[in-house]
Order: sequence, then structure tokens, then C-alpha cells
Amino acid sequence: MDLTSYYLYRTEVNWGSSTQAQTYSEALSSIQQLVHIEEHVKNYRPQILALTGIPNARPALVDFAYLICKRNSLLICGDVVRVRF
Repeated sequence: MDLTSYYLYRTEVNWGSSTQAQTYSEALSSIQQLVHIEEHVKNYRPQILALTGIPNARPALVDFAYLICKRNSLLICGDVVRVRF
């Protein structure tokens, strides 16, 4: 393969900017540092998995879980789907 065919057949790839890479690196580093912090009443953040089914079907449960989280912690609304193989 010569340079002309390489240029014609290469794929366009978006590698992102250096700012995005730095932001990702800082976020990952911060998350890893959280492992070493002991739980305390001031830094406690509940993580909730609410098995709501379709969230639109159980708005009261989603609202209740949201009130507990108050934008400071993780809230995941989940649905269990049975599949037979």
C-alpha cells in the first residue's frame, strides 16, 4: 500500500481535544480518590436503584427517590425484563 492509497482509504476519526482528555483524566483521578474517604454524615451520598419499571408508570416512586437524592447522589431507575431463551 502506498501513501496515495492510504490517504484515499483512511477513516476519519475524532480523537477529541486535549481539553477533553484533561477533563476526563481529572474526573477519573477524583473518583479514584473518593475510595479513600471515610463515610461521614456530612459527605454521605445515598445511591439508589429504584426498580420502577417504566419510570412514567410510577411517577410517585421516582419523585420519592429523587427527593432522597436531591441532585447530590446517584439515582438509577431500572426495569427487570424476563426473556426466555
